[in-house]
Amino acid sequence: MEFENKTIENLLVSIEDYSKTGVDLLTLKFVKKSSDVLAKLITYFILIIIFSFCLMLISVGLSFWLGTMLGAYYLGFLILAAAYAIAGIIIIRFFPKIIRRIKNSIISQMLN
Repeated sequence: MEFENKTIENLLVSIEDYSKTGVDLLTLKFVKKSSDVLAKLITYFILIIIFSFCLMLISVGLSFWLGTMLGAYYLGFLILAAAYAIAGIIIIRFFPKIIRRIKNSIISQMLN
């Protein structure tokens, strides 16, 4: 009888250790996936900032160049602003599809 109690006790301790190990494993997997996704998001954010500064400087240069070609600086800025407005309208039109692709990308990163 005493042997059976120790066996059952050992079995319960083993089950408890197994469940703690399983929870620890899930926690570590979640932390790894979260850190991978966060690292990618931070990298993309930094790249977007750098790209934005480059685009801004190129836009100013292009506006001045167009203005010189047209004879008035304001015309160069006006034409480039109209081009950006058209691009903005196109982006707003496809915004739900863009958001869906971003969500799917994040979900696939978390599940793989």
